[in-house]
Amino acid sequence: MYPDTRSVSLAFSDDAQLAAWRSAKRFPKNNTFVYDVMVGLQTLRLASSSEWHTKVESRKISNFQLQAMSQALAIAKEEPWTAILPGGARGAEMTTMFRVWSTALPLLIWSTTRQLRSQQCIDTPWTGHGPIISHIQELLGGADNVCIWPRGKCLEPVLVSLLYCVEACESNSVMRPWMLETVRKVTTMLKLEQLEDFRKTLEFFPMTEGHRMIIEGVWTELSPNLPVVMSIE
Repeated sequence: MYPDTRSVSLAFSDDAQLAAWRSAKRFPKNNTFVYDVMVGLQTLRLASSSEWHTKVESRKISNFQLQAMSQALAIAKEEPWTAILPGGARGAEMTTMFRVWSTALPLLIWSTTRQLRSQQCIDTPWTGHGPIISHIQELLGGADNVCIWPRGKCLEPVLVSLLYCVEACESNSVMRPWMLETVRKVTTMLKLEQLEDFRKTLEFFPMTEGHRMIIEGVWTELSPNLPVVMSIE
């Protein structure tokens, strides 16, 4: 961590905290740890954006990246949701949601790194995502057991996590067909029938400009195959 970096503006902090609050509202109630993580992610997302990256000290952005990654790794390891979730099937569904979401967070943080390097015309290899996506695949479909999938609004963090996966991979990745098929299933379960519905749902969550750029393309790939019927009973 770099010491003695300049403070960000009040407008920047307010924007990041408001975005974090909007993101946290998409999760089950009484999860203060979600808001804390979202503040770090939305702060990093904002600092790496085209609007702000030239206004925020580069050392400050590096600190934001380290803080966000530290929070992401800690939450995945500690699983603080286990202390507050109900038992039974509902608790299992929400556990799946939290595990998928927390597992995918490093992909979001790496995306900000690629974005910042791209703004400086520095090439960044597309590597390191394989184990994360494989783990998410195992959480969601390793045993083809859809009964443990989240339902309702709790599917939204799963959807954005899958978008992080798609953006992290090159177009010829062998994992891409599974990711797109799973996005299609989640989209159908959420009853998102139009591109604008798809976009609005995703925009509740932190995304880089790279994620926003692929939303329409992903929807176009899904559209010829929608709808799909998927039983969760």
